Amino acid sequence: MNPQGPQGQNRMRRQSQGGMQRPAANSGSGKNNTGMIVGITVGAVILLALIGFGAYYIISHIQSDALELRDERYSDNIEEVEDEPVEVVIDEDDENDAEAPAQRAAWEIQQQMVRVPGGSRTLGATYEQEPWAKDSERPAHTVTLSSYKIGKYEVTQYQWEAIMGSNPSTHRGANRPVENVSWNDIQQFISRLNSLTGGSYRLPTEAEWEYAARGGEDGPATRFAGSDEIDEVGWYDGNSGGSTHPVGRLRPNRLGLYDMTGNVWEWCQDYRGRYNAGDSFNPKGPSSGNSRVGHGGGYDASSSISRVSFRSQGAQSYSSSSLGFRLASD
Repeated sequence: MNPQGPQGQNRMRRQSQGGMQRPAANSGSGKNNTGMIVGITVGAVILLALIGFGAYYIISHIQSDALELRDERYSDNIEEVEDEPVEVVIDEDDENDAEAPAQRAAWEIQQQMVRVPGGSRTLGATYEQEPWAKDSERPAHTVTLSSYKIGKYEVTQYQWEAIMGSNPSTHRGANRPVENVSWNDIQQFISRLNSLTGGSYRLPTEAEWEYAARGGEDGPATRFAGSDEIDEVGWYDGNSGGSTHPVGRLRPNRLGLYDMTGNVWEWCQDYRGRYNAGDSFNPKGPSSGNSRVGHGGGYDASSSISRVSFRSQGAQSYSSSSLGFRLASD
């Protein structure tokens, strides 16, 4: 941009030295120069506009790609907790097999088993369970367990229906825990699952259940499975809205196990009986009895009875909309 207009140019008729006359502002040469300056300026403006548009185009596409990637990751996270069965890839030869859904469910169960390292721990009415501990939780007693496996989640309605052919649950949802199943019903489910897989699935013993809920040998001494704050780890009467929820929505405990507090009560293998004060190795409870043990609390239970050491009980034929299970194996 020239700071001197035509009038300023007319006043400067001569150079300060050499007496040479400066061309007039309206000369043909001046016109050419002015046209050249205008042309260069317009070209520069166009070039800058093109560069700016190109930069905007590149940046917008980078941002778009980043947003798409973020949305894909977000969708992946949502898919993990939706009320839909997990998609499992099986051999093409099995696609038309009537047993294919059961095989998918059995494969899924196998993948969801978590190894619990063996060790020793005091169970029952330990200090952090007071003052809520009941007489049935006493005395506190030390158990030593061999390593075993336990389900990462409660058995879901999808898994039950795929293997048993029906869904007895009241609160429907493929990824919600199956409920309304008795201890006897579960034995039939386990028998079919073991026939499909050649495995040795079973219910956990009471000692195995509580040991795992507490996080194993070195787990923290917390009132609930993984926390002293029940809302962090369990669905109970204070936050459930009167219904079960899809498994795995809340925080897991130290072993990566979900919903061992709340959602549904969980059947154990043992008959109900009194604890022994002495140490024991792989205890399996009484050899006979009138009822089986349940642990963990359900969506309709209060926090005081959802503690890891609280013991419930029911006849083997009993079922409820807040009663389900998880699996164990050696």
